[in-house]
Amino acid sequence: MQFDNAYFIIGNAYAGKSTLARLLAERHGGILCGENWHDSYPEPLDAAEFPALLYTRDLKDWRAFIRRSPKDYEAWYDAVSRECEILELRMLPEICKRGKPVFVDTNISTETLRRIAAPGHVLVMLADPSISVQRFFERPDADKQFLYRLIQSEPDPKAAMENYRQGLMRIHSQARYDRLLHAGFPVILRDETRAAEETLALAERIFGLKACVSLRPHHGMCFQFYAGKGYSAEFTDHIGRVVRALSDNPQTPVRLTCSADVVCEHCPNNIGGVCKTADKVSRYDAAVLDACDLCDGDELPYAAFSAQVRERILDAGLRRSICGDCEWDALCTR
Repeated sequence: MQFDNAYFIIGNAYAGKSTLARLLAERHGGILCGENWHDSYPEPLDAAEFPALLYTRDLKDWRAFIRRSPKDYEAWYDAVSRECEILELRMLPEICKRGKPVFVDTNISTETLRRIAAPGHVLVMLADPSISVQRFFERPDADKQFLYRLIQSEPDPKAAMENYRQGLMRIHSQARYDRLLHAGFPVILRDETRAAEETLALAERIFGLKACVSLRPHHGMCFQFYAGKGYSAEFTDHIGRVVRALSDNPQTPVRLTCSADVVCEHCPNNIGGVCKTADKVSRYDAAVLDACDLCDGDELPYAAFSAQVRERILDAGLRRSICGDCEWDALCTR
């Protein structure tokens, strides 16, 4: 089975896979299958079929986890990757049926991806393998900090840490790095001097994604009244750039999406890709689509969308009936 609307991002740790997948989904109105997205598998797992994934669930003493030999740690890691692949391949068909682009942060093997991915839909992201070992405990992740405290509580913390690092070195080895580097897929190497937007542009070119801006329908009304105000300085600066870019290039195609869009990227109300006032803004979006006779996922030039909003909503006097309960209503009324 080939997943024509799925875009797969693979690679090693600290390469930026999760961030890129999120940015692509937001920019292109797609579905994000982020880090560890297989955790949302809807059915209970069978320990006989998924022993590696359920190893930690059934673990009686976490000290056994950190005391494993590096070889055993590597074997468990590889088994987890294989089992995750099974779950993800079961989940992808239903997700891809939704008709939107799907951006997948995954460890699906390169061999499997050659069978299931459409041409040009796989990207490898790589960081120097030593980073994954050196910085493993620097992240504030609760799981990593728990392991760090556990190691420090061992009778010989130095030896325990060295044993664990040896395991990390096996799963982040140069040999594994080289296999991904030479797997035959396009590669983006970690570059500390490259901004996230630049990496996003590189990925868009690699995937052949056209420069289409994702836009929540109700933001078509907001743009008509934008006055340099916003929820935070960062958000205000960002939305100002978006408004100017679309005003200067009105034929830019926009993809209407009833989820987080290009405007939401720097909004403090955006919590993990979901708006804090999701019910309210979803109501606004639905009303704009209905008034303009458009659908979620439609693509059209910004100028055409903006003209429809003006004609069918603003000139028709419908604006307040759609979003009159918005906290910024006074700006639009004025």
